[in-house]
Amino acid sequence: MLDSSNLADLWFFRAAATHESFSKAAAELHITQGAVSQRIRNLEARLGVVLFERVGRRVLLTNAGRRLLRVSGEAFETIDQELRSILREQQSGRLTLSCIPSFAMDWLIPRLDDWYRDPSRPRIRIIAELNLITRESMINDGVDIAIRFDPYDYPDLVVQNLLEETLCPVCAPTHPLPANEGDFERFLRDANLIHDAQAWEGAPPSTEWETWLRVAGFGHISHDRGDFFNLNHVATRAAVHGQGVAIGRSLLVRDHLKKGELVQPIDSSIKSRGMYRLITLLSPTANSDISLFIHWLTQKLDDE
Repeated sequence: MLDSSNLADLWFFRAAATHESFSKAAAELHITQGAVSQRIRNLEARLGVVLFERVGRRVLLTNAGRRLLRVSGEAFETIDQELRSILREQQSGRLTLSCIPSFAMDWLIPRLDDWYRDPSRPRIRIIAELNLITRESMINDGVDIAIRFDPYDYPDLVVQNLLEETLCPVCAPTHPLPANEGDFERFLRDANLIHDAQAWEGAPPSTEWETWLRVAGFGHISHDRGDFFNLNHVATRAAVHGQGVAIGRSLLVRDHLKKGELVQPIDSSIKSRGMYRLITLLSPTANSDISLFIHWLTQKLDDE
């Protein structure tokens, strides 16, 4: 029963089933809703079964529809992955890494010279982005490896915890500093707080300052004031230039502290809710280049 017409109908069926909506499927496929409906009717006529039932404005799969979605979805994903694998082989010598911008700018890029010392290693194509990574987005964008910082789980992907993170206040050495620990509360009340307003997707704008103040025993001090930036890298740079006190993530401010561009006005670090996670579609051992890069990355993190 499988022929070129059925294959096309199955593509339309999969879109409608995924969205539980003919109109949303039409928008995704850039055709009319009527065209989607006609394709589904053709498929149902060929099979002699009903694949959808209407419930309000939604269309829900029947038992037969669920069976067909399961096998067709698996088949299309397998084909898609193989096509992308063939494309990557044609573009051999390159790995695509989807990475949160601040990790890329403040930690990874300054260390890539070490990776490239071996000319046989693949080039790294970095896509700097904050969005939640999904199996679908990794497949669609040809992403080999993703690095995210958040408290979330990724149940349909292969996840390796890279590093727990700690938070501490940081500021420029030229910033007025507290004379002693007893003066630190007044220092905090007077300071311009600098925030990473998007610590991770869905995080409240002042979540890192709120967490640090509460755990460090200063929860009574207002946390939702000061300057807000959408990248940790930008917030850190604002602190480097003396514009206030930022919450630094230990990994990302390490180089700034070593260079003397930032100081910790108080020696009090707390554990972050977020964690650096390394994400792949399949086990890293399935691809030698991916496995090699992950080994290098984890070794560099361990060394520091």
